[in-house]
Amino acid sequence: MTLNQTMTMNRLRDYASLFSRQVASEVLSGNLEVIYQKIERYDAAWTGSNETYHGYLKKVYHCLNDNYRNEYILKNELLNDWLKDHLGSTNCEIYSEFRVGTAKADLVMFNGTAIAFEIKSEYDSPERLNNQLANYLKAFNEVYVIVSEKQLKRYESLIDEAVGLISFSGNEFIEVRESAVRKILCRKTVMGLLYTKEYKKMVQDYYGALPEMTSFTQYDVCFDLIERIDEDRFAEMYLSTLKNRAKRPNLSTRYYAEFNQLVLAMNWNEKQRQVYMTHLKKPIA
Repeated sequence: MTLNQTMTMNRLRDYASLFSRQVASEVLSGNLEVIYQKIERYDAAWTGSNETYHGYLKKVYHCLNDNYRNEYILKNELLNDWLKDHLGSTNCEIYSEFRVGTAKADLVMFNGTAIAFEIKSEYDSPERLNNQLANYLKAFNEVYVIVSEKQLKRYESLIDEAVGLISFSGNEFIEVRESAVRKILCRKTVMGLLYTKEYKKMVQDYYGALPEMTSFTQYDVCFDLIERIDEDRFAEMYLSTLKNRAKRPNLSTRYYAEFNQLVLAMNWNEKQRQVYMTHLKKPIA
């Protein structure tokens, strides 16, 4: 079964909403009505076809990939087809929409180093980019901006040469410029990435015990001690902390590949992913 091939921008945006947090939460709770509404509105031939909601969303995803490469599609394609093969390893942790200072990185990776990625689709503005990069450069060893091949020259003139550039054209991602590698990071910014229990554990592991502190003084006390940790040991502890924070499902390489970015963005565990997929495997009434 194929989708109705008449496409408009409003319809493509409507399709894209099916991969939003709001719709994902509805599906996780067992409510498939929002997907069924899209089927009735655009693809009524799917009704009663013995197809599943999963099959429908896979078709919608590929339609978006061909016609409307929004932020979700670009993040997901980067995850599936480039990121782990080129920069990652089996021993890494990837986060989506990761808060860094006053900005939020599209994707970040912690393996042997800390890497941040900012994606600018053809529908995005570079207006906030300088502030975003200023934050990322304080907390990550490498920083990359990902832009379409058509916009490459524009962004080359906008960003510092220390920031790496990756271009995309069709389904291909190409590293145009390597990121400079920063070994010395801003510890105050890094501490802002950590939970209280994480920076307290860092202090305890390095010094052997926690000093006296209250809930009001713990940040200042710990920051003062973390500033004294030598650079190599600090980098090791920082990466280890973020790599071990969450044990999310491994990225799917086949059956659920269209939903990898959604699983990361929703911060789901394996059980939640399986519940979501179980609901989607229901036949369309």
